[in-house]
Amino acid sequence: MDKRKQLFWSPCAAHCLDLILEDIGNITVLHNTIGNAKRITTFIYRHTWVLNLYRSCSNGIELKSIMDQKIALQSMFASEKWATSPYASRVEAKIVEDIVLVDSRFWKSVKYCLNCVSPLVKVLRLVDGDSKPAMGYIYEAMDRAKEQIAKNFNHVDKRWDYQLHRPLHAAAYFLNPK
Repeated sequence: MDKRKQLFWSPCAAHCLDLILEDIGNITVLHNTIGNAKRITTFIYRHTWVLNLYRSCSNGIELKSIMDQKIALQSMFASEKWATSPYASRVEAKIVEDIVLVDSRFWKSVKYCLNCVSPLVKVLRLVDGDSKPAMGYIYEAMDRAKEQIAKNFNHVDKRWDYQLHRPLHAAAYFLNPK
């Protein structure tokens, strides 16, 4: 690089964003929230009867759908059908039931997690997609994502500044005819 001053090097944007999301996922509150969400989905998907009961209240399950289906999940675990089922007395079921019905911090954390990670996921979809070249859009997309999550995370800037904030991206942004 020292010999070739005009040569630009830039790491893979998708890989850089994966590392940012990994850093965020290691933050204790988000790590615990994701762990509890996994516990809920794992329990539901491991038991056919529970999955069918859940499907009768809702459809699909992931972190966003857990938030979207909060009322359906709470209705399922508060229902008479659930209470009289053989699953309701199991230890793992009690833990999941407590997370869904009692732990208000879990629901706040899910919302917090989604609000913090969603802007970066949008950028990741942009740079990892094949529909259009992302070079002219990375700079602006990351700038917008940073603005949305700056209040919550300070270390996003570190990865962006040290790995992906390059003159090449800034030039592509300014030269992009949009």
